[in-house]
Amino acid sequence: MHRCGRMTARGHSREHIVRRARYVPSMGVIGSYCQLCRLPLSHDHYVQSASLGMLKIYRSTAEHGGHDWEPGERVVRFGREHRWLRDAIAITREETPRVVEGPVEDGVLEAGDDHVFIWEGDDDGFAYHRFCYERIGSPRTLEALVHGRGTHAASVVDTYGGQLFEFHELIDQGKGWMLVDPRLDTDDARRSRARIEEILAIAQRPRSERRPARVADVLAVDRDWRGMMLRGDAHAPRDVIRYRASVHPALDCAEYPVLVWAMKEYVTAGTALPEAAVFDELERFEHALKASVERDAAAILVMVTIGATQAQFLVHARDEAETVARIQALPSGPATKPIEFDNERDPAWNVYFSQMAPKRHGE
Repeated sequence: MHRCGRMTARGHSREHIVRRARYVPSMGVIGSYCQLCRLPLSHDHYVQSASLGMLKIYRSTAEHGGHDWEPGERVVRFGREHRWLRDAIAITREETPRVVEGPVEDGVLEAGDDHVFIWEGDDDGFAYHRFCYERIGSPRTLEALVHGRGTHAASVVDTYGGQLFEFHELIDQGKGWMLVDPRLDTDDARRSRARIEEILAIAQRPRSERRPARVADVLAVDRDWRGMMLRGDAHAPRDVIRYRASVHPALDCAEYPVLVWAMKEYVTAGTALPEAAVFDELERFEHALKASVERDAAAILVMVTIGATQAQFLVHARDEAETVARIQALPSGPATKPIEFDNERDPAWNVYFSQMAPKRHGE
């Protein structure tokens, strides 16, 4: 990477935040999500009509998704390995909670004559996939519930959430394995199960509602991750951003004075985001980087961006040389270029708070 890459990267990243375009379909539909694994509780998704110039809705509860699909309409073809996504259970918020099982559509879980309005998965009841509900111990009280929101692994999936889940994008970007039934005996199923187990292990940690005062508090809980997709014209995905929402300007950052700005370039086939194999390599690298630098609280991963032929990893470290060495020791993979660095001493984290933090722009 050329030496000017940092200026391009940072200017580009600021543009990511400021010029973000949102896509809000006008149809009154609601996507509902599991409170542990964060995947949807149905197969419902939008399909661009080949002839009508509008979006059709694939309905899980309707035969063949509810439409006679035309050639050219990209409908996600679900198989047996995807049935578990529609097997939903909710525990109600009532004084004596009830456990209700049934299909979910437009924010409502229906069990015969019984209906529970779950909205995004946590309104009049908290909803889960059956597998996920059983993994948290099949609780019968609200106090015993476990939630995966805010974990790093969940933030990857949250990128594709919205009014309805972006199944196509998840699959196109190499994450179709997440949709596979974790109870099966296949490589994809084992990877799906390991992802949920990772979320569960962090979700079971004690939580605090208090605003963190020190970086150590953020690392101890590790439940502050947010993920979002930045979009351009015609809803086209442009950039992926993941960041820590609890990191704030009043945080005591003094123990982590060095900004380690790691960058990994990739080649695309004319698209803003990488192809599936490259995406998979980058996100495996991200996972390994987070585990490595945060081991022994040596450093903290604050933000990740992927887009415009470059992945960027913003890390604040106690010691620059040690953190760089840990990152350089990670397996790189054949689809991306070797890691590059452009570091600086920044004890107040001004670069992040003034240039990069999404919450500065209404997040």
